Amino acid sequence: MVREIMLPFDTALLEVLVDMVFIVKVEEDFTFTYAFFNHVAIEKTNLDQNAIGKTFSEVHDEELSILLNDEYGKVLNTNKTTTYEDSYKSPSGIRRYSEARLTPLFDKTGAYTHIVGVVKDVTNEKVAKLESEDSWNKLVESKSRYRSLFENNTDAVFTTDLSGVILSGNTAVEKISGYSLDELKGRALIEFLDTSDPVFSIKSFQQVLEYGLNDQRITFLEKLGASVSCLVNFTPIEVRDKVVGIYAIVKDLRELDDMSNKFVESEKHFRIIAKNAQDVIVLINDKQEYLYVSPSSNQIYGYDSTEYTAKSLSWHVHLEDVSRMEQNFVQALREATTCSIRLRIKHKLNGWLWSELKATPVYDARNKFKHMVIIIRDITLQKKHEEQLEYFAYRDFLTNLPNRRFFTDQLLMELDHFQNGGNGFTVFLLDIDHFKGINDQYGHEIGDCVIIEFGRRLCGSIPKDAIAARLGGDEFILLLPKVETAELAKETAINIQRAMEAQWSIKHTTLNVTASMGISLVLSTEATVSTILKNADNAMYDAKKSGGNSFEILYNR
Repeated sequence: MVREIMLPFDTALLEVLVDMVFIVKVEEDFTFTYAFFNHVAIEKTNLDQNAIGKTFSEVHDEELSILLNDEYGKVLNTNKTTTYEDSYKSPSGIRRYSEARLTPLFDKTGAYTHIVGVVKDVTNEKVAKLESEDSWNKLVESKSRYRSLFENNTDAVFTTDLSGVILSGNTAVEKISGYSLDELKGRALIEFLDTSDPVFSIKSFQQVLEYGLNDQRITFLEKLGASVSCLVNFTPIEVRDKVVGIYAIVKDLRELDDMSNKFVESEKHFRIIAKNAQDVIVLINDKQEYLYVSPSSNQIYGYDSTEYTAKSLSWHVHLEDVSRMEQNFVQALREATTCSIRLRIKHKLNGWLWSELKATPVYDARNKFKHMVIIIRDITLQKKHEEQLEYFAYRDFLTNLPNRRFFTDQLLMELDHFQNGGNGFTVFLLDIDHFKGINDQYGHEIGDCVIIEFGRRLCGSIPKDAIAARLGGDEFILLLPKVETAELAKETAINIQRAMEAQWSIKHTTLNVTASMGISLVLSTEATVSTILKNADNAMYDAKKSGGNSFEILYNR
């Protein structure tokens, strides 16, 4: 019997993470109880150590406990890591936003034991995005109001003679000036323009006569004394190739100026948010050229924001990730949705960093693309942690050999390769002879040492391309690619026997350890995982009946 193995977590490591970490135990009735959470979780939630050992419903209100049971239940149902987004109130009552990643853990038998939840606080990026979208939406709304005013109300058009005396105008003239058309006729246009240049009108008209066109930014003085910011376009009136007068087309720019001020204010707010965000915030145009990069790029990737000038987005993205990134961008633009991708981004000094990139396209009121808002986060530590979790999910904790789950995956791939024209292969099933007697006589500590040493000797006596795994207890299994004959299989079996015959001395105890081996030679493409393992098991049973320390071969034909 093998000892209970402690969970592969270094609580000291978990305590230094900036993210909240929850380790939840999966009970036999598939309920969930808290087994551990780090100090970050305590600081950012209402949890304390009294929650350890309690279920979600015992700790949280009904709404939250239902949500947690559903999300953690998905991990058990799908057998995969899942993510979800949520919001919560901190102990101080502030609304926080989070992104949780739930990863299952298994024991040596492949059964669920715990689920690790890594919860990131994404409040800054969420608020930055909401604030940015709100600012841009306000700007679009202002533009829409101005566009509606411009399209549904024609500009004021004055008709003057060559000296600038008003002869006539359209109905919009009355709106911009406050005067009736009759009050304007016969008066010089210059009377209604606020300019410090006394010959402004004369110069403008002379330019119209010489060049045919002139735009001027002026201030129009309306009847009640208010100043109206306008843009004037002077166009000559030609009759039979002779200039007889001038059109003065006056655009009311008050709303446009107000919109511009709002834009400046919106941009100011966006830059304040971006400057203080923990992640990198980027704006790019339709050519993937940088419009803006937040100052946090220096702290996270070592590049000052000015170093991005005149570069495309892919300039420091790993070559193997560029195509995938661009495909995600195309899909996001086509579907007007946010895309999320993990890729490698180069740090100026520290090499490639695994990063998470979320890109959201922004469109104007006419559904025309304006820019892409991108949030980039360094997930190197998270990636390393996930890789460690994945490693432990496929390893035997006692021997550090691959476990049953890993071996089954490899066997499926080898069988698929064989059925598609590859070579035949062989599977060995091994069982230590009289192992129960070793445990009973010398204790489980010696028994564990025997299993560890057996795995070490086994790995040293098989071909380099072979895969050795521990199924559990004192059972081991081998996958030998390209071993297609009984002769090659016997040669490997003899090598294993010789390795086990060497003297065993464990904790000053001398032992005699042998093994029974069942060999399943796979020569038929009709074979299945089930038939292969059944043949190996039957062959091992025959070896056991013959007294042990032997091997038997069965063929899958």
